[in-house]
Formats: sequence, C-alpha cells, structure tokens
Amino acid sequence: MANPNNANDAAGSRRFKLIPPENLTPEQSALCDAIRTGARSQLKNSGATRPGPIGGPFNVWLRSPGVGDIVQRLGEQIRFRTSLPPKLNEMAILITARYWTSQYEWSSHLKHALNGGL
Repeated sequence: MANPNNANDAAGSRRFKLIPPENLTPEQSALCDAIRTGARSQLKNSGATRPGPIGGPFNVWLRSPGVGDIVQRLGEQIRFRTSLPPKLNEMAILITARYWTSQYEWSSHLKHALNGGL
C-alpha cells in the first residue's frame, strides 16, 4: 500500500494527485500558506512542512479551499489549543483513530504519541 505522505509515490497510487505549487489557484495558494505557516509548521515531518506539493489530508482540502480553510482552522483549534496535555491529546487521537479504523490518522499520530511518552 502506498504511503499517503510520500510525494514520490506513483501517481496512480493516490486517490487525489498532488497539485504542484505552481498550479495552485490563488485560493488554493492562500490555504496552502495558512497551513504551512500555522501551528502545524512547528511539527517535524508534517505534510505541512515538507517542501513541494502539500500532502496528507491537506492535499484533499485544496480541492475546495473555502471548506478546506474551515476544516484546517477547526483542526488547528482542536489539536493545538486544547485544554488537554499533549500526551493525553495524542492518546485521544489514537483511540478515536482506532475506533473509526482510520489508518491514516493512526499512522500519522503514532510517532507523535511515542515522542510524547506514550
């Protein structure tokens, strides 16, 4: 199975092809900038911090930048401005990912949980 974070995956293995930065519309570019300069920019190995086309769930959000901006701001609020300590926040994310069998969420947050002491 292809790694959704790997920009080098064969184009046919993705549901949504990555959009090269030079092909972004002004609205998509604004969303990409908001993601790359927000709280996610502080995370190592995030799809938001890698050079080139933006990957992970952000790639899908670019298809509808108005909705994508709302989703990314909500996600940023829930994840980075929570009252939970980071360790418990990651535990809650992993429990939710497991309950819903969300492999992407599980694999992207497992490393954060391990680094946080879980």
